[in-house]
Amino acid sequence: MAENIYNRYKEFFKKENDLIKDRISWLLTTQAILFATFEYVDDDIKLQAVILSIGLVSSFSFFLCISAAIILYFIAYSNVPQAYRNIDYPETNNKKTILILGHIGPFLTTLALVIGWVYLIK
Repeated sequence: MAENIYNRYKEFFKKENDLIKDRISWLLTTQAILFATFEYVDDDIKLQAVILSIGLVSSFSFFLCISAAIILYFIAYSNVPQAYRNIDYPETNNKKTILILGHIGPFLTTLALVIGWVYLIK
């Protein structure tokens, strides 16, 4: 029974990590294309406005998706029985610090892109 609980949580966390990784990949790909296109259509104001809108909406939606995954990750982690919390990282007593540091990158990347698009709109 205890092994089953551990495996369920382990699979859940692996899935959430994979989802965050996939979302970051899509985010960086779409944003790179949009930034490059924005520079390429330097003369067309209407097209620039469309690209700016798409960039802002897409980066904000990725921000929401990644933030939701991170929040869900920590909610699920708080439900993990104490005996299993450090089982994957036996050398440390504080897996929560590692989890927070590991999720700062995706969170700040999406936030930075939202801010970048807002700056370009002004």
